[in-house]
Amino acid sequence: MAMKGKCITVNQLEQSMEISSGAIYAILTTELGYRSIYEKWVPQKLSENQRLARLNTAKKLLETYENCDSRCLTKIISGEETWVYYSTPYSKYKKRSWVRGDEQQAKILWPDFRKPKILYTIFFSNHGIALQLPCESGKAVTASFFTEQVLPNLIKNIEKYRPKTGTRGI
Repeated sequence: MAMKGKCITVNQLEQSMEISSGAIYAILTTELGYRSIYEKWVPQKLSENQRLARLNTAKKLLETYENCDSRCLTKIISGEETWVYYSTPYSKYKKRSWVRGDEQQAKILWPDFRKPKILYTIFFSNHGIALQLPCESGKAVTASFFTEQVLPNLIKNIEKYRPKTGTRGI
């Protein structure tokens, strides 16, 4: 039965086979050589070109970092966008599976993009959070959204904690 569904739980086996969970666990691990692991969540599948582009960007940032003085680091603003789901898509216990010996955990993509969610954008500076901005529900995330809503708000916030220089040098 464990071979049919790798995501079956010890409790489900206990109910269907009518033997103790301890005995089932011993059979799976000792006799059959299985181990229980969590599946690995990955945000998205990237193409080889996308991975290379990210690698090249990271290398450029490291070169810039190596060639700058300590003041240079105060000019870095880092941003991140993430989808925040209205409900937790999975319990971590539902995403466990039984694998043999050296088998790797399964990789599953992030939750279905059609589920209710909101895009949340956040930017950080050496002073802390520079901007937190949720995208309006139903609004498309486009270049104009960033140039018309995100960037003006970010610049306004930067000018609050950098009143003399504003965005100069960033």
